[in-house]
Amino acid sequence: MSNEMKVRLGHPVVIFIHSVALLLIGCAIGMHWHQSHSAAIWIAVSGAVLVVINEMISCFWWVSLTAWWIRRHRHSGGS
Repeated sequence: MSNEMKVRLGHPVVIFIHSVALLLIGCAIGMHWHQSHSAAIWIAVSGAVLVVINEMISCFWWVSLTAWWIRRHRHSGGS
């Protein structure tokens, strides 16, 4: 039995494309009331960049927390 654990992060480009698509849907709804196409696109791209940054920070935070917890339990004898 192996004690190996593998964690993979989603590809940043895929996260970015997914975020842009979701944000553009929201911007399309917003453009229905206010006709500013360039502002909507910049909001979507900026929002997608922030989502990618958030995903990276969240992933590294959770991986660090999990690694700390595993090390703590291994040193204490698993109790």
